[in-house]
Amino acid sequence: MNDIRTQKLLFLIRVLIPDLLFTIMGLSYTVTLKEDFMKKITVVILALALLAASVPALAGTENDREIVGDTLFARPVGVASVVGGAALWVVSLPFAVLSGSLHKTTETLITNPVSYTFGRRVGDFDYQTPVNSKVDDR
Repeated sequence: MNDIRTQKLLFLIRVLIPDLLFTIMGLSYTVTLKEDFMKKITVVILALALLAASVPALAGTENDREIVGDTLFARPVGVASVVGGAALWVVSLPFAVLSGSLHKTTETLITNPVSYTFGRRVGDFDYQTPVNSKVDDR
């Protein structure tokens, strides 16, 4: 009984939904375009199924929103800030060396983003960057 339902569901996903969506959008399609579209639809459906299956794993934890928010948003932004900070550090390097502020520039653009992204626990937004004892470069 479940095999028949599974076959019907697969037929619906792989044949009828792409045809219906292409008809609604008013597109004519070739076989290769339809196959590409079916692959994309299959990937989206599988991703949604995996996401739906992983939701019960989050149940019962006291800070699940913080962990999910940190994993989906804060960490990728942190990685982007590490890359962007490194690029800005390279651009500002000659000026920082000439002005004697290399340590402060390195700490601001490299050390702080790296320690925030990779040095704190997942879901811990109260993290404080460690304070170095060296205050001035001069």
